[in-house]
Amino acid sequence: MKFAIIITALIAGVLAAPADQVEERAPAACYHPSSCSTHWSGLCEDYCGSRGFSHMTGSGCGLLSKKCCCDRA
Repeated sequence: MKFAIIITALIAGVLAAPADQVEERAPAACYHPSSCSTHWSGLCEDYCGSRGFSHMTGSGCGLLSKKCCCDRA
């Protein structure tokens, strides 16, 4: 019974979070994107080089794949 109460509270907390806060975390633009892969972890800095590493995104990739995004094009 306690497990069901905890799960319900967690779900309510997620649903109550404002949507604009979630969108602020991810930068809008992905400059010079890499190919989608599950093996980019720790290698994006090398891929972006002098452009500078910005973030990783799963947009347009499969379930476990991500791509690197650089700071500038």
